[in-house]
Amino acid sequence: MKLSRFLIPLLLFIPMTLVWSQPNTLVVDIPVILTGDQLAQLKGKEIQNIRVFSVKNGHTSDIPFQIDQFDSENDWVWEVSQENIWIDSESDWISQASKKNSATHDDEDPANKKIFDHNDQLLFMTTDLGERQPSIPELNIRSNNILQVQVKHPISNETLGWVYIASYRSKTPSLSSERYMNYHPKQKQIQSPIYKMSYSNDFTALMNQLSINDSEIVDRLKIRGKVKVGFLLFSGDIEFNEEEVDGYPAGYINGPIRTVKRVVNYVKLGAGMQSPSLNCDHLYYPNHAEIPIMLSKSVGVKNMTIRIGLDFHNAAFEHLYNDTAKEVQHLKNNNTENHLINSPNAKWMVLSGQSNSLFSSLSVPKDLHHLVSISPYVINNENLIDLPEKYPGAESETGFVLTTQNDFPSGERLLYMNYVLSTQSHTAGDGEKINELLTDPFKTKVTSMYGNY
Repeated sequence: MKLSRFLIPLLLFIPMTLVWSQPNTLVVDIPVILTGDQLAQLKGKEIQNIRVFSVKNGHTSDIPFQIDQFDSENDWVWEVSQENIWIDSESDWISQASKKNSATHDDEDPANKKIFDHNDQLLFMTTDLGERQPSIPELNIRSNNILQVQVKHPISNETLGWVYIASYRSKTPSLSSERYMNYHPKQKQIQSPIYKMSYSNDFTALMNQLSINDSEIVDRLKIRGKVKVGFLLFSGDIEFNEEEVDGYPAGYINGPIRTVKRVVNYVKLGAGMQSPSLNCDHLYYPNHAEIPIMLSKSVGVKNMTIRIGLDFHNAAFEHLYNDTAKEVQHLKNNNTENHLINSPNAKWMVLSGQSNSLFSSLSVPKDLHHLVSISPYVINNENLIDLPEKYPGAESETGFVLTTQNDFPSGERLLYMNYVLSTQSHTAGDGEKINELLTDPFKTKVTSMYGNY
């Protein structure tokens, strides 16, 4: 039975992490994110008077950074709200539940001012970390309030570098002219220095284009599921895919380090009806994107089996690695429906070609471990037709199949699917290093330095 023919409030929306990496000591370049509580000396300062610097080869220079604000309910403060976003004719309405999405001013701040407070976030990239410069005169930052931030690896505790954050009373220097991210809302396209990602104009949950260095590698994001329902005298299965999730934009932040966009998603149920709408916050970085998806279990749902994956096009993967197999599997000229059928407990996997590789993993909250079974899969059968597709049967598909138990709790829960896409061939041992970086935050040490300005 198609989902559009049956009225049931079920929404699938799973936070997924995509990471594109350039070669560096961290294997993958990801952002450092610091909250106001971690930078207590900056709390109460005007955001427009904060700058970030690093020292390389003895020279101090400003670096790209970003401050995102959160209101008293710990929700985003948008750069552009839904009232100013282009909305298609089918979604030309705003529900009562989503009106709070329109906040463009932090309710904790005085009027006409933006103040850095406890739950705001300051971001910069690890690639911009620099050297330590303990001498303020040699640091050459003309501020009387400077914070030295030391960043360490989350596992090895190795120092990765330093940045210096300064606040000014007057004569605030210009912001860095460099930016890593750009968002084009009307085209529904996110762009970084090495990738472009676009979403369908017809189906808001459908990512239908991903290119690396202007080379397209993805057919589409696939969400294929079956929901077993039973109540009163009815029982049966409801099948759905990514084209049955719709929605509308609610707000976005287009910063130099991170693009944040909120889409209010819902499932079309036919006859003019739809499931309850839910906020879906998408985060994109120069080498990292988190695309949320939520599992929602409603009354009458017994369990769900869902396959979430990327269908590739011209990706040319040749080898498969994972954390449970001792030997590398060869994909080339090997049509197989599931290469990982004997690795049901694999936590991550990597597809690798001569000039690219893709890491993927799926994180499940600890309290759900016994209620959800996760199985990775890699399909490499060109003859397997799994419509809807843009290129039917083309190349590999990789992802995870999750099945919920009957006693899975009602309501919405989040999982996180992590993708790391590199322009380099995979090297043995990289998968575990990437997994560590995605699951553990950086360690930081903040020290105050005071000048005479």
